[in-house]
Amino acid sequence: KTQSEKVHLWVAREKIYLLRKNWEMTKNVLLKDMDSGNFYYSFRAFMDIDKKEIIPVLIGRLNSNGDAGMAEAFVNSGHYKLREAAEHWAARNGYIIISVPK
Repeated sequence: KTQSEKVHLWVAREKIYLLRKNWEMTKNVLLKDMDSGNFYYSFRAFMDIDKKEIIPVLIGRLNSNGDAGMAEAFVNSGHYKLREAAEHWAARNGYIIISVPK
């Protein structure tokens, strides 16, 4: 199997320990997925893996080539740094974020 197939299988089977154990491979595969348009899938996987070092990378992606969908995902992620970054991005790009209670 390719690295991509392994990581996708582990994500599908929620094998978080394998994703963490093989972090560099996981990170590379999921970042490539993000670049190819599979943002939400990769983002959710990163949030499940919960590696703090990915947060600045995600914020950098939002600031360099983010869109409203990415900002919305960050706002709803439950992570304060991602929410803050999304709010700043929205303000710079003319969007308004409205919080809706659950």
